[in-house]
Parts: sequence; C-alpha cells; structure tokens
Amino acid sequence: METLRKIGVAIRRSFFALRRPSKQGNSMRLKERGEKPEDMLIREASIDDIPALAELHAKTWAETYWTVKKPPTAELRAWQWHEQFKVPGNSWFCFVLENKTGKLVGFAKGIVEKNGKGGLNKIYLLQQYQRLGLGRLLIGAVAHRFLRLNINFMSVYAEASNPSCWFYEAMGGVKSRHANGQINHGGYYWPDLHQLAENFKP
Repeated sequence: METLRKIGVAIRRSFFALRRPSKQGNSMRLKERGEKPEDMLIREASIDDIPALAELHAKTWAETYWTVKKPPTAELRAWQWHEQFKVPGNSWFCFVLENKTGKLVGFAKGIVEKNGKGGLNKIYLLQQYQRLGLGRLLIGAVAHRFLRLNINFMSVYAEASNPSCWFYEAMGGVKSRHANGQINHGGYYWPDLHQLAENFKP
C-alpha cells in the first residue's frame, strides 16, 4: 500500500512540475536580463513591502498550483499580510529576495511554533528564478535566524503533490510520519539546522 501511495505522489508531483522551467533555461534567461545570482539581496520584510509581497505571493502560489482556476488574489494576500504584521515580531519573521532593480522575486516566512520549535511556513520563488540556488539562500536564511533564536529544529508541511518537496529532500529534510506511522509525503523536518544555515552567509 505504501509503495502505491509513493508512486501516486510521484506521478502527481511530476504533473505539477510540468510547467517549471529547466535550470539551463533559467540560467540563460537570467544572463539575458543582465542579472547574476550574486546580485540578489536577501533582507527582512517590512510593512512597506506588503503591496509587492502580496503580488509576489499571489503570483508564485498560482504558478505552483496552476490547475486551480481561481487562485487567491493579490488583494486577499495583502489583507493576510496586513494581519500578519499585526502579530508580535518575536513569533514570526519573513525574508524577501530582491533583484538588482529592487523587484521582489521570492520570500520565505518562518514561525515559532507553540512548542518552541521552528516552522518554515512559506517559501516561494518566481518560476524564472527557480533552480538557480536562490531557494538554498532563502531556506538558509530562515535556518540562520532560527539558530539566532536558539532554535535548532525546523519543520515544513506542504501539499504532497508540490514539486518543492523534492527541494526539501535535496536540502536534507527528513520525511515526517502521521500518528498512525505512515509517511507524510508533504512533511519534512530538520533536527539540526547548522548545516542548512551554511547556505546563507550574512
């Protein structure tokens, strides 16, 4: 049964990955735009970023779950981010990735769970900036921040069909399990964040 479930997850994940550009293609287009990965800046998000962050959130979510006919709008995301920024800053944080023109092209949000452990709540990149090592920088920044908060454990939960699950596995994420012992194909955790944090050099 678990083997069949694993095959089904792989098929759905591959289906959702159909529209994702290749590493070679994105590298070529990045060069054509006169951009370099090292030109990208990671910084902490502020309330002033909400309009651009909401647009980015809406677009990246729609790119990921492209079969959804009516994905969440930028207006809804803006309201959600306004609500989020009302929450005390010691329980969450968000990093944004911007290119050399100042455009936001990715973001990652971390939360401190009630049990005191870290949670990778969201991580998204525009498709044209994927497979360039930028996701490593973002997840590394999140891990680095958790370590600064004396938190050395992080988990993430995604749709099992989300191709980003392959990224979590490549980053050393350990598959979590449901209460009944079955593998949670969309859940991962890192019991030690030091190696993950090495992907980000502040």
